Amino acid sequence: MGNVEPDISTWTSSVSGYIGRTSDGSVLVDGGSTLRSSGGYLGYDTGVTGIATITGIGTKWNNSGLLVGVAGTGIVNVESGAELDGRTVILGNDQGSSGTLNITGDDTGLNTSTLFSIGAGGTGTFTIQDGAEATTTATTRIGHFEGSLGIFTISGFGSSWTSEGALVVGTQGNGTVIVEAGGSLVKKRTSAAVGSQPGSTGSVIVSGIGTQWNSTQAGTSVGIEGTGSLLVSDGALFADSTLRTGYIEGGIGRVTVSGTGSHIMCRAVYAGLSGDAVVKITNGGLMSVREVLTVDNDLDGDSFINMAAGGMLALMGEADTSLTDFLELVDGTDAIRYWDSNLFDWAPLTAATNGIDYTLTYLTEGDLTGYTLLTVGQVGDLEGDYDADGDVDGADFLAWQRDPSLGSLADWHANYGAGSPLIANSSAVPEPATAVLMLLLAHLAMLARRKRQF
Repeated sequence: MGNVEPDISTWTSSVSGYIGRTSDGSVLVDGGSTLRSSGGYLGYDTGVTGIATITGIGTKWNNSGLLVGVAGTGIVNVESGAELDGRTVILGNDQGSSGTLNITGDDTGLNTSTLFSIGAGGTGTFTIQDGAEATTTATTRIGHFEGSLGIFTISGFGSSWTSEGALVVGTQGNGTVIVEAGGSLVKKRTSAAVGSQPGSTGSVIVSGIGTQWNSTQAGTSVGIEGTGSLLVSDGALFADSTLRTGYIEGGIGRVTVSGTGSHIMCRAVYAGLSGDAVVKITNGGLMSVREVLTVDNDLDGDSFINMAAGGMLALMGEADTSLTDFLELVDGTDAIRYWDSNLFDWAPLTAATNGIDYTLTYLTEGDLTGYTLLTVGQVGDLEGDYDADGDVDGADFLAWQRDPSLGSLADWHANYGAGSPLIANSSAVPEPATAVLMLLLAHLAMLARRKRQF
């Protein structure tokens, strides 16, 4: 047990308890018992570690305010059907502190109601996994103050987080939300902000078949005054009323939907209100917009929708006769671009060829009945085929060099030559793979020289 103050047998709803105040300490609550405290402090002093484990069906810890990692290191594990209730929960309070909260297993739960801060001034980590559930009516801030780091992960089928309070990912610090492997995040009647204030960084990753982000009202803003990103991939669903990216001048928003079955579904999407925004739809990913799509609202040329490799954009209305008709469904500008494999760069879709570079289809059945579907390019079966031409060659490296977000250089290297026969060459002429690798090495060497010049 170590350092626990006061004696745990004296803890009541009017007593504040310390686990690891001046030296390391730990507490185990199990067997269906209930621990009560006014406040709970774990890892109070610098260099001190406090650990609490709440385990078993019917076991509970009820407290008014829980600080996990005050100035030191705090860890709380809630598992195997236990429950943690706290009006206020703070993970990683002071600069340099570390706070971790793990909610694990079926029927295991967390309830908060006033404030939930993951990385207040230090580093906070919150994980819901293996079928656990958490609910909150509190405002949740991830990466709260400058210099903080917050990471929130929901992982596994049945694992869920339901919030009726605002969600801020990167308030002044750095925040990340990861929903994966069938987990779900449900946001009711409240907004989400990703990269909220100047200097902040926020990131949301929703990935995997069966994984969902669902919101009923208020919407999500990516890159308000800070830098925000949203990635929806590998068959996941992101469903929200409104998606705004690049909200205020100075805000930077990046949104990507990638992979067959991956879907961003919104009533309205604003790609660049007054800030800088890029929405990328690629590798068979889909974005559907029921009412309003606005691109580069302030007409300053810094916001785009980029589409490639079978990326799909569905807009409500019948506009499949021409690209001109389709673009009339878009407010702001028509800054939708496709990957031009001849230029090795993004180019205006208006310069592309219907039936070759893109197709338009009006849908008369299915979930998207009444929408016109724009599909750009074809889904590549080869990892590393970044120009979507059916093979992996030097042109794909050049495409990746222009836009590294297309994928991994390791995939290109591993699949080089796939999709078309390699041509034998004499020893006096480098093989294609060798030639491009030489180009890569020369490029890296050039970057190194530039760094030494500054």
